[in-house]
Amino acid sequence: DIPALKQLFDKVSKERTDGSTSCHIHIGLPPDTDGFDLLAMSTLVDEKEIKRQLPNRAFDDWAQFNSDMQRQLGRYLEDGTYSKEDFLSTIKQLGLRSGTNINAFWEHRTIEFRYLSSEALNNPNSVLEWINYFLILPFLARGRKQIVIAKNAYTFGAGQKGIYLTRMPDGGVKVDKDPEGKVKQ
Repeated sequence: DIPALKQLFDKVSKERTDGSTSCHIHIGLPPDTDGFDLLAMSTLVDEKEIKRQLPNRAFDDWAQFNSDMQRQLGRYLEDGTYSKEDFLSTIKQLGLRSGTNINAFWEHRTIEFRYLSSEALNNPNSVLEWINYFLILPFLARGRKQIVIAKNAYTFGAGQKGIYLTRMPDGGVKVDKDPEGKVKQ
């Protein structure tokens, strides 16, 4: 409700903020959202731009970058094909303190973006731009058929190329760690 948010911004515009409080944004998800969609959204967030625009934000506590969640994912997932339900169950414990909090899905049927701090309220137009950006991500994620999770040495260590996830026609997810050749994104 953008008009209600604008009214709220007007009311708090005179308040002093120091960035120690978070400004979390929940985006409602379609009823048929699955685990692949949730992880695809985490790969679509432009965290470099977020960090550039919010240089004073303490990301380490409550808005860790998605590479931390993706490292966890590397420990939980094995090669093979997961049913839609098994994949959701496997990723359920991921991302609680991530900037893209997929845990909000089970409690609120939302995805929560925790990147902004209360400093963002100093520029309401920027907050509205971020909300519009986050609103697009569920639709972009639904169009993805394959994603690569953390294709760099920092996340998994030297030699490992990443985890490739493929959306299967039945809603399942195929997991392939370090596949030979390239997977089309």
